[in-house]
Amino acid sequence: IVRYYISEKFDANYAGSWEAMWRISAIYLLFLTTTFKFYLVPTFTNLEKNGLKKEVFKIWKTTLPIIIIITLAVYISKDIIINILFTSKFKLVNSLILFHLLGDIVKINCWVLGNILVAKAKTTHFILFQIEWSIVFVVLSIILANKYDFAGLSIAYFTTYLIHFLLLNIYFRKLLWKNN
Repeated sequence: IVRYYISEKFDANYAGSWEAMWRISAIYLLFLTTTFKFYLVPTFTNLEKNGLKKEVFKIWKTTLPIIIIITLAVYISKDIIINILFTSKFKLVNSLILFHLLGDIVKINCWVLGNILVAKAKTTHFILFQIEWSIVFVVLSIILANKYDFAGLSIAYFTTYLIHFLLLNIYFRKLLWKNN
């Protein structure tokens, strides 16, 4: 929906640059998300309450510095990355990259919580959170692209993940934020 909207509002070059930003993000996040698949679900499956809470905070303490370092490296070397992976026609990615990378930092923290839902077989809740993310992202993309032009799309991505993280924290408030 968002890609189609970009093509209509801007043009195919903008839609291609938006897609390129998603590809860059997927490439560098692959390292953490692959690790998550093999570690988080089995670990979370066997933990309850206090153990689960401690594990979440341990993972956040480990992954947050890693993702910040990776995103800083990507941001600093963005022109090199764009030139290696794409062509100079994709310079529009520069207008998206900052907020998209900030969104990825929040995204990783959301993934940790989302994997609790998977590990605890809360499939309906997991699906509802995915639908929530999609709806919020589409709506914010349209609103913020109209307000901030092309860069509004990455602001929408970042804002959507902030909202998603907040909602996940509300859902897991008893586990994460209340003393047991």
